[in-house]
Amino acid sequence: MNDQIINYLIIVGLVQTVIFLGIIIYREYQRSTYRWLLILLLFVVAIEIFYGWLYFNNLLASWPHLLRLNSPFVLLVGPAVYLFAKTAGGKALRIGDLWHALPFALCVCYFAPLYFSSAHLKVQYVAELYQGLSFDSYFWGGLRRVQQLSYLLMASITLYYQSQSKTTISPDTRLSFILMMAFGVIWGMDVYRYFFQFDLLSGVTDTITLSIFAIILVIIGLSANQPTLANLNTNIRYRTSSLSSELRNLYKTKIEEAVKFSKPYLNPNLTLPKMSEQLAIKPHHLSQILNEDMQTGFSDFVNSLRIEEAKSMLLDKKAQHLKIEAIAEAVGFNSLSTFNSSFKKFTATTPRRFRAKNLSQNPTTL
Repeated sequence: MNDQIINYLIIVGLVQTVIFLGIIIYREYQRSTYRWLLILLLFVVAIEIFYGWLYFNNLLASWPHLLRLNSPFVLLVGPAVYLFAKTAGGKALRIGDLWHALPFALCVCYFAPLYFSSAHLKVQYVAELYQGLSFDSYFWGGLRRVQQLSYLLMASITLYYQSQSKTTISPDTRLSFILMMAFGVIWGMDVYRYFFQFDLLSGVTDTITLSIFAIILVIIGLSANQPTLANLNTNIRYRTSSLSSELRNLYKTKIEEAVKFSKPYLNPNLTLPKMSEQLAIKPHHLSQILNEDMQTGFSDFVNSLRIEEAKSMLLDKKAQHLKIEAIAEAVGFNSLSTFNSSFKKFTATTPRRFRAKNLSQNPTTL
């Protein structure tokens, strides 16, 4: 591959990343956390591609004051990927998450004397880089790769537990899996280069793959904000609804209080009309609240509450003499097969295994 083609690929990658960054910045997002993490990742990718172009064309000697400004930002990629995975499970970011930026801050402090040195000293530094990589390159290069591996593993564990704790994997979690896999491939290529061909020019390969990573990021970003077919159908179904925000809040409170105190879901013959009559809520308003506010249908709503009740009974030492059939009947199921299938749907295990597992783990509390 000749120099002209490489230059062309780098420039195209840089331009596309900047365009993508603009798309993400100006696109409205329901979840601002996703938006800012994507902006951070695309910003770092743009910086890295730009510096790949500078290194490849030996332009740092002409613009010495740009030297090493990219080094701290690369240390934000790993944390951003991990936090992306963390928020996919519904967890909000906290002030304490700022500690993930500590390597970035340390790198800034380390290179601060270089940043404030004269242009002459920076030109000498650049010349030494092209003669042979310095301690700075090996140390921060190695630290970055170890750090990114750590965050890659943390993101993997986080996504694994998210997928295990839910019966269905959410779209956000799937997107995070894609992001993690793309990041893992690029990390692997980067590590290979570090051990077998660690020099400035060979980094061009990483630079080009970063532009591909940018495309994946944007696909993830745009997909994360797309309404699902189910949501579209829900919006159309309730488009002419007379449910006001005041009534919605009032009805939600009624539902929550009924679930907590009267527990209508224990009635095996419970239907949507019967529950709406008990709560003095119009059936279509009850259905709308369950679909729009609780993201579930009536059947899943009732069965999920029954399963939670069953789990409590299975863990209650006073109910250990009860058979699974008796518990199923007590929580409102008309048949054992329906209970077993619902239990597995919401817990990814069977009632017998759930009871046996918790008995073995907590023998003194049951």
